[in-house]
Amino acid sequence: MSIKQKGGFDMKKTIIVTILIIALGITSAYLTDIYRMSNNMEVIFGTWGHKYAPPSKSGDISKIGTLEENESGELIEQKEINIEINDHILSFSLPVDWNYETLEREENGYDGGIKIYNSDTNKYARILLYGENPMGVCGTDLTEKEMQLNNGQTATVGYYGTNNWEFIYINLKQTEGYDIWVMNQSLNDADTTKVFGITKTINLRNKASEKSFVGTIIEEKPAYIIVEPASGETERNSSDKIQIALNEKRDYLYGKNRKVVIYYDGTIKETYPAQINASKISVTGYDEFEITVKESANKDKKKILNNKDLYNMNSEYNLYYFGLEEVYVNVNNKNMTLENALKSGYLTLDGIIQKANKDMGEAMPANSDQNMVKKYPRADYCNDGGTIEYHYEDYTIIKLHRLDGNRDMYIGAPDLRVDDLGL
Repeated sequence: MSIKQKGGFDMKKTIIVTILIIALGITSAYLTDIYRMSNNMEVIFGTWGHKYAPPSKSGDISKIGTLEENESGELIEQKEINIEINDHILSFSLPVDWNYETLEREENGYDGGIKIYNSDTNKYARILLYGENPMGVCGTDLTEKEMQLNNGQTATVGYYGTNNWEFIYINLKQTEGYDIWVMNQSLNDADTTKVFGITKTINLRNKASEKSFVGTIIEEKPAYIIVEPASGETERNSSDKIQIALNEKRDYLYGKNRKVVIYYDGTIKETYPAQINASKISVTGYDEFEITVKESANKDKKKILNNKDLYNMNSEYNLYYFGLEEVYVNVNNKNMTLENALKSGYLTLDGIIQKANKDMGEAMPANSDQNMVKKYPRADYCNDGGTIEYHYEDYTIIKLHRLDGNRDMYIGAPDLRVDDLGL
């Protein structure tokens, strides 16, 4: 009798322990995903019924296209690159762990370009613009195929008796005055495929003819979005609704009620809703802007807004001014307070940090004048989990990333330090 009781006791004990282990595992998974959602990170197990959209990095997370033998591609985090070449802007998406270098005009050759590479500087691709001096290719053992860019344009892919492409040709001579050539310079197989996908994101737009506006997404379908231009935008005089075709294959949503910046060629089709062909859609606001600050006599902090106040799918953290009376920005040739720029969609907090990282990553040219000094910040890293101080000449931006979960953002005087915040 006692043996049975012991066996029964052991069985109950085993069941209880098993249940506790399962419960602990579920709790751990739940807390892990809650933490990742609160910090704008991809979930591991699920959203657990919470309203949540995956984070956007540098505009979006897109499916990189591959060669026709492997159309599935792969999801990679991207950063958007915009390079001015003469009177045009060359833009494309680049994997976050890749690097690029600008190429100066080559006499009797290309007008400018970009070198892109992963880790090996000897294995790279070049994106080259040719204007008056056209480039030719040899037809011996040449096979050509067509590919479609994300913007709907058609390009020619050239192979020389191998499985990997040697060049990609984008004919924009009639529309933009340039041809674009993407040249494979000893890339390995994996990087060859990635550059093929990077090429699909290429856009070339004329600075003089390009227009842009801020709008709110009021409808989103796989093939298009409809935006409502913001009050005061010229495009609103044409229509309160503008439809934008989405030609690329997407594995993400921009998000209804999100404010976006739309770049286009200036042509509006007078239907209802009106229609435009967008060359770029930015979810992080305008890329270029200037910040100025007005210091206060009081060295205290003032809460301005929460990131979720701007868009409900944003990660949650606060923006504070420290020792400042006001912060102003010049963006898209408009002067306004930073608070108004954020609320109207001209800027985003993520976009400000992206620009700071971009400024920090650029090497200051030799013999820089005072204006150049203002552009390139000094970055100080704090030993608290990942906080960064971006020290410009006239102001400081601090983006917290503390072990206690604090992700707040501060803007203050140029000598502001984390220790001054009293955290």
